[in-house]
Amino acid sequence: MQKRNHMIDLLKFIFSLVIMLRHSEMMFQGDLKYKHIPFLGGSRAVEFFFIVSGYLIAAACLNRKYDNAMEYMWHKIKPFLLPVWISWLVSFIGIHAISENVDIQTILSDALYSIFDLLFLRNAGFRGISYIGTSWYISALMLSTLIICVPLMRYRETYVFWLAPVSAIMILGHLSHECGHIVNIDQWMGIAYKCQLRAFAEINLGIFLYGVCLYLKKVNFTGLGRCLLGCTEMAGYGIATAYMLYEYNTYKYDFEMVILLSVSILITFSEKTFSCLIGEKAPEIFGWLGKYSLYIYLDQKVIYNIVPYFFGDKTYWEMIVLYAAGVMLT
Repeated sequence: MQKRNHMIDLLKFIFSLVIMLRHSEMMFQGDLKYKHIPFLGGSRAVEFFFIVSGYLIAAACLNRKYDNAMEYMWHKIKPFLLPVWISWLVSFIGIHAISENVDIQTILSDALYSIFDLLFLRNAGFRGISYIGTSWYISALMLSTLIICVPLMRYRETYVFWLAPVSAIMILGHLSHECGHIVNIDQWMGIAYKCQLRAFAEINLGIFLYGVCLYLKKVNFTGLGRCLLGCTEMAGYGIATAYMLYEYNTYKYDFEMVILLSVSILITFSEKTFSCLIGEKAPEIFGWLGKYSLYIYLDQKVIYNIVPYFFGDKTYWEMIVLYAAGVMLT
C-alpha cells in the first residue's frame, strides 16, 4: 500500500485556506472597493485538488486495492456522505433563518429543489438550488471518477499513458480556445458544465502524472539534482500562489498555472526533495490538516451569508476575521 504523502496533506490545507479567502468576496457582493481582498484569484487553487485527486485515483485503482469499480466508488463516496449532508443541513437552516418571508411551503420546496446537492449530481446538469457553495467541486469529482475508474482498471497502462494525457490536452486546449480561462462554474458547454470538463481533464492529468512519477522514483538524483528539483517544486507552488493572490480580472495565465502546478505536484509525489522531510516532521498533524481541508471547503456559503447579515457594520478586516473563524469552527 502506498504511504500517505504528508507534504500533499499540508498543501491541501494551505490551498483550502486560499479558496476560503477567495470566497470572502461574496460578503461584499462584488464591491470594487474591496478588490484588494486576498486571493481573489484563489479559485485556481481547485486545480491543485483535481490534479492530486487524479494521482490518488490512479494509485488506488492500479494497485489492485479494490476488486472492482463499484467497490472503489463506494470507498470514494463514503467519506463525503456525512460531512456533505451535515453541511447542507447547517447551510439550509442558516440561510433560511436570515431570510425574510419564509413559510413552510417555501422551506419544503427549497429542500426538494436542492436534492441534487445531496446526491452529488449537481454537475450532471440538473437545475436546482445549491446550499453548499462548493458542491459543484464534489459533484465534478464524483462524476469524473465514475466515468474514469472502469476503463482505468481495465486498460491500466494504456489509460495512464495514452487516454489520460490525450483527454487532458484536448479538453484543456478546447477550454483555452473557447473561453480563454478556466473559471466559471455555471457556464454550460453543450453537453456539460465547463467546470465538469475542467475537472475531467485535470483528474486525467493527475492520472498521467502518476504514471510519470513511477519512472521518476526510479531515478537516482545527485545532491545537486535534488536541490534543483526542490527549487523547481517550490518555484511552481510559489508562482501559482502569487498568481492566485494578485490575478483577479484577466485570468490570462490560467492554463500555464495548471502546468506549473502539475510539475510541482509530480515532484512532491516523487519524494525526491526536501519537501518530503517537511511532511515527515509531524505526520499526524499534517495528516489531520489534509483531512480537515474538506471541512473548510464545505461550510463557506452559510458563513459568508451570515457574517454580513449580523456584522455588516464591521470593518473589512473584522468581517474577514469573523468569516474565517466561522468557517474554521463549523
